[in-house]
Amino acid sequence: MARKGSPRPKVVERVVSVKTVDGGIIRGKINVGEGNRISDVLLTSEAPFIVIYDVEYPISANKVLIINKRHIVWVEPEDTPVQDA
Repeated sequence: MARKGSPRPKVVERVVSVKTVDGGIIRGKINVGEGNRISDVLLTSEAPFIVIYDVEYPISANKVLIINKRHIVWVEPEDTPVQDA
């Protein structure tokens, strides 16, 4: 979280499909941040969870899911990065 008075980090959204160990496939967006790749979020971040938003999933349309990285089988990028203004 940015501190008061400091510039807000840029949001760079990537649309991804994520397969979980239970066989579910979740499609949504993740914020990789400026200058990062999806693999950076998954492999170099020490956070055990990722946040996926604008989710398309049978039980959770347009919701936010927080997924434990240990439960991810694969992640497929579906677009090119989109930065906010």
